[in-house]
Amino acid sequence: MITKYIFPLSWALLVTCGSLLPGQNLISLKQSAEINIPHLYLHCISYGVLTLLILWSIQGWTTICYTKINFKIFVWICMYGLLIELLQEFLVPGRDFEISDLVMNSMGVIIGTIIYFTLRTIYFSKTSADTE
Repeated sequence: MITKYIFPLSWALLVTCGSLLPGQNLISLKQSAEINIPHLYLHCISYGVLTLLILWSIQGWTTICYTKINFKIFVWICMYGLLIELLQEFLVPGRDFEISDLVMNSMGVIIGTIIYFTLRTIYFSKTSADTE
């Protein structure tokens, strides 16, 4: 049962560790890895992947749509992003609270949700076509 949550928990841990790196460490990491992706895109991608993994681990590819659960997941992941931003402001040297990060986190959650439901729809249209 717990194994289906390993990917989302691992990804959340990776996002948390990356988000809470001190500013100087983050700059040197970017330079050594030669990452050319703007940091706002990284926020969107990381939170989109986190949302996709959480939705998939909780709901799988079931036909049941859990609207209340989806909304709660959206709120909880956005609150997680807010918590990370607050921790950066008050505990992490060289990092600041940024509204643009929160906006991109939320956009990532929305995009991850859209991707999940699109993939789920494609999966069910394909399986229903196979059974005919």
